[in-house]
Amino acid sequence: MILRDFLAIDRTKLANERTLLAYFRTVILLVATGVTLIKLFPDEQILRIAGFGMFPFSLLIGLLGIYSFYRTKKNISTGYKELD
Repeated sequence: MILRDFLAIDRTKLANERTLLAYFRTVILLVATGVTLIKLFPDEQILRIAGFGMFPFSLLIGLLGIYSFYRTKKNISTGYKELD
């Protein structure tokens, strides 16, 4: 492998990490929105339900992000071994 190939692998790894952080940023946003809806509108039943509904949805997105990160990491490692 030449230097260009090593740099491409490093860029791909960094992009994978940025994607994981974007998933976590989305999870934090959903949790914060859910808490805000629950605390800001305690008498509005529909908004409270929407707020509580955001918690499992955010958990699902977080797990999807972690799964995607490790799957891509494995594919990068496999591809790197094939290039040697």
